[in-house]
Amino acid sequence: MGDVLSSFAAIPPGAAQGGAYIAATHSDNVSPIGPPGLITGVTTTPAAQGETVVLYANGFGETNPPIPNGLFLTVPLQLVAPPTVTIGGKPAEVKFAGLTAPGLYQFNVVIPTGLPAGDAEVVIQIPGATAQAQGSLSIAATP
Repeated sequence: MGDVLSSFAAIPPGAAQGGAYIAATHSDNVSPIGPPGLITGVTTTPAAQGETVVLYANGFGETNPPIPNGLFLTVPLQLVAPPTVTIGGKPAEVKFAGLTAPGLYQFNVVIPTGLPAGDAEVVIQIPGATAQAQGSLSIAATP
């Protein structure tokens, strides 16, 4: 399976009520994903099946073009190797995967259908490496 990469960006344990959730937003890049009441004073909502969401992580390696030394990132840089993302064990469509700020990788993915409501494990793999399986994403019930 290869090396283990750095982990997902996570909601700080002291701020969250409950399990380990990865840092993720709805497609507006503002509204956090999580079960209601996850973070005191913040409105969190589960992701809907078929929705495009934004996941945040670190340590996913090289970009194309390479990261410019000593310069600020002015545009997102895509990963050299296309990742595979699973949510709740089901493949998720990856719309974008790359570096969007120093050390911060962003993955825009479509939540697969057919998942049960509740917490779903998220795993991101690039050729030769897998992210540490330590984060969940809250999934809404199908209407």
